[in-house]
Amino acid sequence: LIAALAPNIKLEADADDSCSICLERMCKGEEALQLSCQHAFHAACLRPWLARSGSCPLCKHAVDESCTR
Repeated sequence: LIAALAPNIKLEADADDSCSICLERMCKGEEALQLSCQHAFHAACLRPWLARSGSCPLCKHAVDESCTR
């Protein structure tokens, strides 16, 4: 599953959300991964999360190889 993650995306200039895994602010230019449910997380936070759980940390939508971009 982790090997299926797409390359990291750069957060948009207006991104000011928090990563719901570590609860820290996600800042412009940080590396993040976005799931097909459109929820984004720090890349360093999401990879270990997906190693333990096969679902989105926020909406619990199942994550498979086709769910990340």
